[in-house]
Amino acid sequence: MSAIKYSVIIPCSRSAGLRPLLDALLRQTLPSDTYEVIIVVPYNAEKLAISDPRLRVVETSRLFLPGHMRNIGAKAAHADLLCFIDDDCVPPLNWLERMIADLQSDTDIGLAGCRIKGDPPTFWNRCADFALFSDYQSQNRECLGLGSAAIAARRTAIDEAGGFDNDLAASEDWELSSSVKSKGWKLTFNPDVEVLHRHGRGSPTVIVCQAYRYGYFSGLIVQRRHRDQMSWIGRVAVRCANPLVYMFWMPFAAMLTGIFQIWTLRGADPLLPLFSPIMLSARFSYQLGVLHRLFRDRQIPSEGISHRSPLDRPVRKDGCCSNND
Repeated sequence: MSAIKYSVIIPCSRSAGLRPLLDALLRQTLPSDTYEVIIVVPYNAEKLAISDPRLRVVETSRLFLPGHMRNIGAKAAHADLLCFIDDDCVPPLNWLERMIADLQSDTDIGLAGCRIKGDPPTFWNRCADFALFSDYQSQNRECLGLGSAAIAARRTAIDEAGGFDNDLAASEDWELSSSVKSKGWKLTFNPDVEVLHRHGRGSPTVIVCQAYRYGYFSGLIVQRRHRDQMSWIGRVAVRCANPLVYMFWMPFAAMLTGIFQIWTLRGADPLLPLFSPIMLSARFSYQLGVLHRLFRDRQIPSEGISHRSPLDRPVRKDGCCSNND
């Protein structure tokens, strides 16, 4: 294993759609003996019918949250340069090479991300991209945080940051980005690298409901932990964390973050003006989820909170889970 320089880690809950991803990873432009692909799965690995020597399977006792699955894969990896990609994504054949190149372009870079586009690129899938996965749609190298559906990392950087939070059901990538930055590392985003994402969010109802889930599971956890890195909107949100106060702050927060999001992404897609109403609706739905979480956390002692929302999707028999995006 001494020749392995790069490790690709897949937190897998949807084995049925894994083949397109594996086909793309096994055809990457880097020399085949320089990288490995680690699949972290919550079931018997025989279901995957693995044959290529570059593929390794790490079995878990059950389906853990995405960050926890990624941490398990990172612990099993042989390389110091790691790439994480979700099982509903398909990268271009030069994805690994370009992600590694971004990391190696500056020794101070700890995390590198790229654009992710809904597959197929229908109107509603692209609308979901901007409403739910806006961090993936930027046109700039500079970024405040990176989504983890397709990301590269230095092991040193994520180790110093403590890895992904095992217990976060949403925003674990934002939390990791903030933790990495707090240790003095840089983030970079490559808008010229595009990964296809079969996220299945192609309807306005699903977009709004998923935004609510993200808000509920995120709460204000990241804002509280990394308050010094937050915008003034995030800092005000923390000060308004009492749910009775947050009720009044919530509409302003939704509108301000929605407008900022739309302004930041101007020019990213000619259809952005048509996406904007759904983007704003998603922001309001997200804030409703946060408010629900604040009320729940106040009513139930922290050790007894199940963090389950009425809009949660149950985990199906095939291992699919709505939080592993």
